Amino acid sequence: MNWHPSVVTVWTVLYFDPGLYFVEACYINVLIYLGLFTCLSFILAGVSLPAPVNVSIDSLNMEHTLNFLPGLGTSADAHFRVQILRFRNSWKPVAGCLELAATQTCNLTGEFTETLQQYQARVQAFTPTQESNWTLTGHFTPYTDTVLGPPKVSVSGCGNCLLLQVSPPTSGSIQQNKQLQNLYSGLLCVVRRTRDGAQFSLNLAYEEEILIRYLQPGVEYCVTVTVTATINSNSMPTEPHCAFTGPPASSSGTQLFMHTNIHLYPITYMNTALCEGGS
Repeated sequence: MNWHPSVVTVWTVLYFDPGLYFVEACYINVLIYLGLFTCLSFILAGVSLPAPVNVSIDSLNMEHTLNFLPGLGTSADAHFRVQILRFRNSWKPVAGCLELAATQTCNLTGEFTETLQQYQARVQAFTPTQESNWTLTGHFTPYTDTVLGPPKVSVSGCGNCLLLQVSPPTSGSIQQNKQLQNLYSGLLCVVRRTRDGAQFSLNLAYEEEILIRYLQPGVEYCVTVTVTATINSNSMPTEPHCAFTGPPASSSGTQLFMHTNIHLYPITYMNTALCEGGS
């Protein structure tokens, strides 16, 4: 048996009876090797997976999604699990997000059922033998933190006015549409005359049909609409929706004459509104 005595072993031999050299050498070396093994075990036990990073809840029109990235150096076989916390409750696993891949997200829309309640989420990486620390999101309240996307809008001309048809953006469920309608309190309409850029704003109560009056007939206007909410200021405006108002009214029609070398031919246009809708 080939031993490589350390300094501790040599000093032990000098101190004790030389006849006990082999016994003492074995004993001290065993202690040293056991100590190194124990230290190494503690070190390995202390190494864990990197915790997930960039953990956040993104919410648009009451649809809530948890996003995250694996921590630097996370092993390829790692998966991720998600838990949520409702204010003053305990952490609860999210049924559909217990073994996510690194490229997946977690839909929390069905978990955040109380629209004015405060929630928090956390993510953990794990393998069959290791776990990471949990990474937490900030606090999230559905009604105050969701982003209100642009509503669906159509615009048509009507004489010296514009008629706006407004509805909530198409979302994933009837429940989300109801939540949005309950959240909406008003509309901010910015009306811009295309010809010269003159514009004005209107703050209106939320309705599905809006009439903007007292406009110049026969002129193109573009309207931008933003929904407003008393407890939420995260609103996105629509793209401009443009339409012409109707032509100036005439009781007997307009006589338009085409001149040729021989005759004048009268052409009568009946008094109709020429409307051009844009969206």
